[in-house]
Amino acid sequence: MIKMDKKKLKIEVYLAPTCPSWPELEQNLRTALESEGVLAEIIVERISPEEAKRRSLKGSPTLIINGEEFQPLEEGNWG
Repeated sequence: MIKMDKKKLKIEVYLAPTCPSWPELEQNLRTALESEGVLAEIIVERISPEEAKRRSLKGSPTLIINGEEFQPLEEGNWG
């Protein structure tokens, strides 16, 4: 059995300037957090392709939870 750690999560979301994913992603995040009873600090930032490359982010949106990248798992688009 996995014991859920109730500490607060830090969720970072990085999106390309024109990425339309945020509204649906925000709803999915909030629904998941609420259903699990988990508190989270959510940081959302729209960044340029150059900044994404500098940060070694693979695609838009990129989702990082407590420092670990969860999405995307493969190369994506920042354009």
